[in-house]
Amino acid sequence: MKKGLVKSLATFFGIGYLPLMAGTWASLAALPLAWFFHETLLWQVLVFSLIGLAICKPAEEAFQKKDPGAFVLDEVAGMQLSLLALPKNGYIFSAAFILFRLFDIWKPGPIGRIQASKNPMSIMWDDILAGLFANILLQASVRLFPVLSA
Repeated sequence: MKKGLVKSLATFFGIGYLPLMAGTWASLAALPLAWFFHETLLWQVLVFSLIGLAICKPAEEAFQKKDPGAFVLDEVAGMQLSLLALPKNGYIFSAAFILFRLFDIWKPGPIGRIQASKNPMSIMWDDILAGLFANILLQASVRLFPVLSA
């Protein structure tokens, strides 16, 4: 795969090059995609995840660095996963963003262990797991507090 294409995909078309908090910018960029194409969220998660997993090793080679900071496709996939099968409303989207970023930055338990792995695919897997953790918490919240799904 060509180095330019790998970098373009890994940086989510340049968002990963934004100064300070590239992962946060990418997570924010994922929100309008989830909002406007909410009915295709499962496909978005699958496509972003599969592309991301496929380019982990080529991206490390292209950037000449393990888990390059500019690689933000993992945040896009994780953010989309945090919203999967949840109601489309501002409260849920805001909570998903906050929870996903907290899990992604804090890296509790298995998320941190995956991050520490030498496997290039750990670039993606830690964020996928952070998105899953956020989604599980939100699924439970929606069921415990049905007013959130209004």
